[in-house]
Amino acid sequence: MFCAQQASKHAASAATQLINAAGGAGRSNRNQSSHQQLMTQCKAVADDVIPRLVHSLRASMQNPDNQNAQLALLTAAQDMLQVFTAHTLYSVVSSAITLTRKHVRQSVMILKITW
Repeated sequence: MFCAQQASKHAASAATQLINAAGGAGRSNRNQSSHQQLMTQCKAVADDVIPRLVHSLRASMQNPDNQNAQLALLTAAQDMLQVFTAHTLYSVVSSAITLTRKHVRQSVMILKITW
C-alpha cells in the first residue's frame, strides 16, 4: 500500500502543477472557448478530486490496517485517473507549451534589444 500512497502524493502534486500551468496559459491561448472549457475541468479537479485524494491519503496513512481507508484511497486515485482523460492532458500540455514559447520569444526579443 506504500506504493499507492506515494503514487497518490505524486498524482496530487502533478495535478496541481498542471492546473497552475493551464491557468497561466490563458494569457497566450488564442481560443478562449477551449481555454474556458479547460479551466472548468481544472476547477472541478481542484475543488473535488484533489481534496478527496488528499483526504483519503491522510486517512490511509493514519490507519494503515484499515481496509476501508485503503479502499477509499484506491477509489479516489481511480477517480483522478478517469478525470484526466487524454484530451484534458493534451489541452493542458499544449497550453503550457504555447505559454513557454511565448516567454522564450519575449526573452529573445529582450536580448536582441539589449545587444
